[in-house]
Amino acid sequence: MQSWIKKRNEVLRAADIGEGGAITLIISAFIGYLSLRATLLNATGAEEILSSIILLFNLIGYLLIAFSMRMLAATLQEPSIWNNAKKAVIIFFVGPFILGFIIGLVAPNANISWFVSSYVMPYPFIIVSAWYLKRALNAITVLSGIAEFARAGEYYWYGAWTYIIILGGIVLAYAIYRLYRAYGLLKLLIKNYKGS
Repeated sequence: MQSWIKKRNEVLRAADIGEGGAITLIISAFIGYLSLRATLLNATGAEEILSSIILLFNLIGYLLIAFSMRMLAATLQEPSIWNNAKKAVIIFFVGPFILGFIIGLVAPNANISWFVSSYVMPYPFIIVSAWYLKRALNAITVLSGIAEFARAGEYYWYGAWTYIIILGGIVLAYAIYRLYRAYGLLKLLIKNYKGS
């Protein structure tokens, strides 16, 4: 068994934090569903409030997962995990803000619809971010032997590409569920390890 498995407490803490991040993102996906329903039902003002809540939950969830990956990178002694996770989070959050700022400067009176600002503008950033997250999860799989991390990365990748249609949101939610399972398997592996 790998020598990192002896650092039981650090791995368990990282897995707990990662699970918390995954749960937060699953809640965010549910709120996203409510936001879509509010839009379809023409609930005035509801989509702006729900979009702000989604952004907050996404920020918390992704930061928890990134922090978890940072801890795992240190424990597994593999800096590529953290480097890729860090790039994924930065691109996911900073990219759309910069694009929105540029559009605000170029066309300050532009009336961009909720759909365009929520789904179309961040689309390329979501794809690039998913690629880096997939790379980080693949590195965890190689070093831990838990294939569920790689599967979560694959589903996240597919979900990012199909995000522009509603199916992508469902695939992304499933990918986050798979990530939650992967952290659970990591905890199970550590807890059941009977090494010297």
